[in-house]
Amino acid sequence: MATLTVNPADAVSVTLDPAIETVTAGGTVTFTTTATDTYGNSWDATAAYTITPGAGGSWTDNVYTSAISGTWTVTGTVDGVDGAATLTVNHADAASVTLDPATETVTAGEAVTYTAVATDSYGNSWGATAAYTITPGAGGGWVDNVYTSAVSGMWTVTGTVDGVDGAATLTVNHADAASVTLDPAIETVTAGGTVTFTTTATDTYGNSWDATAAYTITPGAGGGWTDNVYTSAISGTWTVTGTVDGVDGMATLTVNPASAASVTLDPATETITAGETVTYTAVATDSYGNSWGATATYTITPGAGGGWTDNVYTSAVSGMWTVTGTVDGADGVATLTVNPGALDHFAFDPISNQTADQQFSVTITAQDEYSNTVTGYTGTVTLTDTTGTISPVATGNFASGAWTGNVTITQIQSNVTITAEDGSVSGSSNSFDVTEYKIYLPLVVRGG
Repeated sequence: MATLTVNPADAVSVTLDPAIETVTAGGTVTFTTTATDTYGNSWDATAAYTITPGAGGSWTDNVYTSAISGTWTVTGTVDGVDGAATLTVNHADAASVTLDPATETVTAGEAVTYTAVATDSYGNSWGATAAYTITPGAGGGWVDNVYTSAVSGMWTVTGTVDGVDGAATLTVNHADAASVTLDPAIETVTAGGTVTFTTTATDTYGNSWDATAAYTITPGAGGGWTDNVYTSAISGTWTVTGTVDGVDGMATLTVNPASAASVTLDPATETITAGETVTYTAVATDSYGNSWGATATYTITPGAGGGWTDNVYTSAVSGMWTVTGTVDGADGVATLTVNPGALDHFAFDPISNQTADQQFSVTITAQDEYSNTVTGYTGTVTLTDTTGTISPVATGNFASGAWTGNVTITQIQSNVTITAEDGSVSGSSNSFDVTEYKIYLPLVVRGG
């Protein structure tokens, strides 16, 4: 008996196991090879292994450590005969995440669509489905990877894949103004004064900002604008409008007159009788043409007498006088003519002591109750005196309210007065003495 060992012939076919495999990048696969010769002999063969170029990874004998994701062909060669297997390498967990767009600027209310690219530690990248968030306070909302903006500002968008974050910067600008507010909302100035307005605009998402407005004021207010600064002119209550994106905001501006530059009195010319009153009104006008009924301080030419009660003047002395009304240091003037009143009494010019039986001159004036000469009086008066000896006993006709003439009193007496009468109207002179008429003769000395 003898033993015969028959070895396989050269391989004519090669089979790899596993024939199809899927791993995650970094994972390993152990291949085994079965070779078969032309006689049907099969055996576990030691193959020379390779993988499609580009798959990366590495071999340790029949153990392949994967790297690059993709579907690759593994080849095992025995006796120059190849066997093949298919290896699918999936990416590993994300090691980094990139968002697109990385930087974006939108207007509030607009949407941004984000895409996320994840990369594992082996350099495999893929379009990933991320979980998206944005900085708290940004408002708005997500529908999958689409963000609809709301609150203006610069925000950070985060996309998370496999617990790894990628970030992008999103700047949200305010939308068009939906409402406009002016500051100050209510203001009062003096004509010529300035007001600086600031404007806050707010969009439909509640974003507010300091806006540059186009300013106008109610027609008729006059004045002028330099950007947001209004210089006032015409007094009144006016509406200021600031317009942003076609939306108006309003403020109320009251302009008061400036100091008086001129004053007008009413009546400008008036004629009254002594004792009567005149009520004056003053209209002041400033340098911007604003006029108003003003409270003036009133005076009248010295010598006019009378008196004021506020703006009402009660007259006294006849004549032509100037009334002055002063407002803010500015004077307005009017002319007032005061005529004498009705005959009230007769007044004598002062009479000195006189001599009996000697003529002396007397002047009598017809006067009203304010001692104004009644120039229209042309009558005659009866003369009497306390001695009962005056002559003549009547005057001639008065001219321009006065009479001057000579009278004689024959009775010697002290404290004499003369009285003039015309009906119920009378008047007396001052007291004076009537003394004896004396003739002084020269002294003649005769010799004896």
